[in-house]
Amino acid sequence: MRQSVKIKGYKKALRGLDYRTQQKVAKSTLNKVGRKAATDVKRGFGKDYNITQKLMGVKFKPASGKSLNAYIEAPSKNLSVTKFKGKAKQTRPGVVASIKKGSKQLYQGQFLATMPSSQHRGVFYRKTQARLPIQETYGANFAHLLGSDYGRSLIDKSVKANLDKIFNQVFKFYAEKKLGKI
Repeated sequence: MRQSVKIKGYKKALRGLDYRTQQKVAKSTLNKVGRKAATDVKRGFGKDYNITQKLMGVKFKPASGKSLNAYIEAPSKNLSVTKFKGKAKQTRPGVVASIKKGSKQLYQGQFLATMPSSQHRGVFYRKTQARLPIQETYGANFAHLLGSDYGRSLIDKSVKANLDKIFNQVFKFYAEKKLGKI
């Protein structure tokens, strides 16, 4: 999933600088705004979901070389229900786990088990009446959340809040470096 953010109105400010300095200003601004947006996305998801920021796996890939493309990425794997902070508990009707903050969900007819080979603890269910095979139940997929309207709104909100301030700081830094004190 790719999302682009159009930046308008900054070309006039950059006209007084040479091409190389313009590229430095644009890349530096893009990377700083992108890092801030990635942090804001992690915080936004952290407010809603019982998970640490590290387990979300949301990462920022900065613009490098001549490319002015930066990315906010999340792994496309689903997380096990037991990875979320709300402890999963085995009850008589099934497993109770808390993926979203403030709500508990009952996984009817499912059970907690630890795999003997990898010591992985998860919430599992049986497809048939036979003892094996069993399938694992997964929680949120943060790549899908990042591409959802909610994820896009977090990114847009962060970019709108920080772009002007960071551009002005970076532009002033490079302009002073190139032209002397302003």
